[in-house]
Amino acid sequence: MESITAQEQFGLMRIGAMYVALPIGCIREVVPYPAQLAAMPPTMPELLGSIDLRGALVPVVDLAALLGRTPCAADEPAGIIMVMRVQDRVIGAGMHEICGVVTLCEAQRTALTIPPGGGMAAGGLIEGGFVCEGKSGVILRAAAFADLPGIIMAQDRLVAATEASQRGAPSLAVTAGTFRFGIPAAIIEATIPARPVLPSPVEDGLWLARVEYNGACIPVIDTLALLGLGSFGPAREMACVLLRMGDGRRVALRIDGVLDMIRIAPAQIARMQGFRFGQDGLIGGMLPSAHPVLLLDPDALIAHAGLQRLSTLEEKAQDFRLGGHGASAASGKGQIGGEPYLIFMLGDGHHAVPLRQVTEIMNHASCSLVGLEQAFGPCQAILSHRGMAIRVLDLSAHLRLPPCTAPAFLLLVSDGERTAAFPLQDLCAVERLVARPVGNKGGAMAGAMGAVVRTSEGRTCSVLDLAELIPPAI
Repeated sequence: MESITAQEQFGLMRIGAMYVALPIGCIREVVPYPAQLAAMPPTMPELLGSIDLRGALVPVVDLAALLGRTPCAADEPAGIIMVMRVQDRVIGAGMHEICGVVTLCEAQRTALTIPPGGGMAAGGLIEGGFVCEGKSGVILRAAAFADLPGIIMAQDRLVAATEASQRGAPSLAVTAGTFRFGIPAAIIEATIPARPVLPSPVEDGLWLARVEYNGACIPVIDTLALLGLGSFGPAREMACVLLRMGDGRRVALRIDGVLDMIRIAPAQIARMQGFRFGQDGLIGGMLPSAHPVLLLDPDALIAHAGLQRLSTLEEKAQDFRLGGHGASAASGKGQIGGEPYLIFMLGDGHHAVPLRQVTEIMNHASCSLVGLEQAFGPCQAILSHRGMAIRVLDLSAHLRLPPCTAPAFLLLVSDGERTAAFPLQDLCAVERLVARPVGNKGGAMAGAMGAVVRTSEGRTCSVLDLAELIPPAI
């Protein structure tokens, strides 16, 4: 891993459509935006109020207004408050989202000239511009906040501890279950606030769900299970930390919340003395404190076989509709050659369906079904699920196979507007594969099968476009 200097590490935040970057050393922590701020003397128009931060009063300013933008609350309510250090003082700024840690070398920065006034309430805040990983924005100069007319700043009670910890590489302190973890900033791409997720299509042990982020749908990992410290329960919304695994591949670690960006000097770390805590050597040490922080090893995370495997299953987000009933049937391909497929068994054969079409997999025995065996047509039953009545279609009949009399699962598939369920005999795996056309012979499966994939075990599977099998609305 290349050496990254402290001067190149920045916290990346979003205010509306604008991105701002602030040196990591100036960010003390990020906290949720409260339902109401406490009132403060109106010493400046951009001073919104204050928050109680563990018994300390911290003033909060509207950074959007300071930068000449529409105030946060006008378009989209601020979701977080970034608490900044300015020398031995602190001040909070309302933000919409914290997007993680980025490395900005000189080649990625642009000098900017801003005339006096310039539509901004506060000159001197912008140090320059940047372009990084498809995002562009401005770099802020933290010291300039202290020069704002009428600014109120609070004394930083942690300044002594901060000065003692200014050495060493930055880590993001997060909570997961009853534990606190330090994740090295060098391998973090972003933090993702709690948002709706799609369930994992297989029982994997590590793979919990899929989360949408900036045009991609990324596997979410059970952090506690990964570290051998328990497991998370099921949830429809999850917060995550996005890790860079190399070669453009990424995975998301599920967390409960972000605590702070911390710097840890080597002398502060309590090393493991010839034993492993957790699994696979992923925990490299501990930061002793009243609430100890377990420090994750970046090299061990990147080299972890399970994370490497799941990182290949990232998919384009336009193929999913996380806010709707399911996946779009758009024919987008994966980002690293081929695309992910769900391999399943029906009859004596193995088949594959693009993962982008799969919205959920349900245990057949636990489903609420109304049987329609005597009715005419391909619909076997009606499934009641999440406020929808979903048709259960006989895939065996489409494949001209004997009926699946004892299905173990129901596979929910969407074409972007309609959802249908297909009984399956067994689930096998999810793999990123390249489909090879074999032509289409027409017949009952016309439009649903015209390619094959070959799995890592050497098994050839027919590729099914199950979205094409969903009958039109009547």
